[in-house]
Amino acid sequence: MRQPLFIITCQHCGRGISVYGDKRRKYCSHEYIAAQFGNKK
Repeated sequence: MRQPLFIITCQHCGRGISVYGDKRRKYCSHEYIAAQFGNKK
């Protein structure tokens, strides 16, 4: 049985993404690192 499908918007890039089961997800990939810690060089 599949988990429910949620359509969310990535808080970093603004793209809409489909997520199965976890509607708390906020980012489409590893962009959460850039959003949380910024670009440290």
